[in-house]
Amino acid sequence: MNDSDTETNGNPGRMLLPSLVISRFATMPPGILTSLLLIDIGLTFRQEVWITGQIRTAASIVGVISALLLSALSLRFKPKSLLLGGLYLLTASIIGCILAPNFSILLIVYALTGMAASIVGPMTFTIVAEQFPAKQRPNAISWIIAGMSGAHLIGAPIIGYISVYVGWRGSFLWYVLPVTLFGLFLAIRFIPTRQTDQVQKGGIANIIEGFKGVLTNVSAVSCLTSTTLIAASYMAMVSYAPSYFREQFSLSTAHASLLVIGSSVFFIFGTRISGRLISGYGRKPMMLWPTALAALSIYTYLNIKNIWVSMAARFLGSTFSAIVFTTANALTLEQVPQFRGTVMSLSQASFSLGGVLGTGLGGIIVLIAGYRGMGISHGTMMIIALLLLHFFAKEPND
Repeated sequence: MNDSDTETNGNPGRMLLPSLVISRFATMPPGILTSLLLIDIGLTFRQEVWITGQIRTAASIVGVISALLLSALSLRFKPKSLLLGGLYLLTASIIGCILAPNFSILLIVYALTGMAASIVGPMTFTIVAEQFPAKQRPNAISWIIAGMSGAHLIGAPIIGYISVYVGWRGSFLWYVLPVTLFGLFLAIRFIPTRQTDQVQKGGIANIIEGFKGVLTNVSAVSCLTSTTLIAASYMAMVSYAPSYFREQFSLSTAHASLLVIGSSVFFIFGTRISGRLISGYGRKPMMLWPTALAALSIYTYLNIKNIWVSMAARFLGSTFSAIVFTTANALTLEQVPQFRGTVMSLSQASFSLGGVLGTGLGGIIVLIAGYRGMGISHGTMMIIALLLLHFFAKEPND
C-alpha cells in the first residue's frame, strides 16, 4: 500500500496554494534587504561591512540548528501550528530589527529570521503532502520554489527604491513587515488544520523513532546528502557569479545586477516546467540529467573566456538547478511518508548546511585556485550528488 492509499487528500481549496506560496515568499525579504543594504546597516552602527555581514552568518547557523530541532517538534505539533509559529517569529524578528538600538541586538533579532525560515519552509512542503493528491504535489512544490525566486524579482527593486527615501529601517517597516503580515493572514485564513499520523502523542521514544525512520532509510539519506551538495554548489554560484563577471569581464555593478535578475527569471522558468516534467518522467529521472547539466553549466561559465557563452551557461545553470531543487524536494518528500515533517526538516537543515559549506569553501578555493578552481570543485559536488541519487535513491510509488 502506498502513501496515496493511506492518505485521504481531498480537493485543496482554491486559496491554499497561494497561501503556501506567500508564506514561503515572506521569509525571503529580510535576506534580500540585508544583501542590498549591508553597507547602510554598517554605517548606522559604525561597523565594517565584513562585521555587519555576520548577521547573515548568524541567521544561517541558527537556521541549521532550528531545522534539526524542528525535526523533533514536527512529531509533536501540527504542520499548520508550526508554520504559524514560524511566521509569528518572523514578525517579531522584523519588528526587532526596526527597533534595534545597537548592533548586538540587531545580530540577535535578525538571527531569528533564520529560525523562522527553517520552520516555515519545511512546513509548507509538509502541508502540500497533507492536503494535495500525490499527482498534484510536484506542481505545488514548483510554485512554492518559484515564489522564493520571485521574491528577489519583486523585492530587490522595491527595497532599492524605497530605501533611498526611508533607509534600511524604513524598508523593513514599509515592505518586509507588510509582506510578512500578509503571509500570516493568508496562512491563518486559508490553510486548513488537519490531524495526521505524523502528530503523535508520546515523548522521546517517538522522536527517536522518527529520526531512526529517516536516518536508517538509505534512499532518504542519499536525498539529504545530495541536497547538501547541490545547495553548496548552487549557492556558491549565486554568491560569486556577480563578482566573477565584474572581475573577469569588467561588468559594471548595474550590468551585474541585471545578470542577477536574468538568473532569477531563468530559475523561475525552471521551477515551473519541472512540475510537468516530473509528472511525465518521474522524480528520480528528473533529478539525474538536470543535475549533470547543472554541473556542466557551473564548470562552463567559470572556465569560458567569452562573456556571451559564459552568461548563457550561467542562465542555463539557473534553469537546470531550479529543476534539480524542485525535484529534490518532491523526491525527498515521498521517501518516508510517516515522518514527512522530520524528513523535510532535515532536508532544510541539509540545504542550510550546504549553503554555508558552498560559500565558505568557495571563498577559500577562489583565494587559492581562482574562479576556475571553484568551477571544478563545485561542479564535482553536483556530480557526486548525481551518483548518490543514481545508486541509492528510490523512486516512490504514487
